Amino acid sequence: MVLKAARTDSDSEETDAPQNGLLLRSDINTLYEANLMTVERDYRVKISQILENTSYEGLEGKDIYLPRDPDLYPSREALKMREEKLISLGRGST
Repeated sequence: MVLKAARTDSDSEETDAPQNGLLLRSDINTLYEANLMTVERDYRVKISQILENTSYEGLEGKDIYLPRDPDLYPSREALKMREEKLISLGRGST
């Protein structure tokens, strides 16, 4: 299994901060970077409607694994921005 780091906010000045990253399986990282899936502010996976009826559909609503230290959790603000991008592209639901 290959893992890749994904940024929650590619425009952030703190691009290498742990709060600005997610460690994802390579195929999921590809979907994440293509805005076909995201992580919502409650740290649950949200897939695009495009991925319904695929093997990725089972990820919908799943909790992500979080660090023990809450200070290292992904930034909720950055996750909100990605979620809004998914919706604006017509790939999510409100």
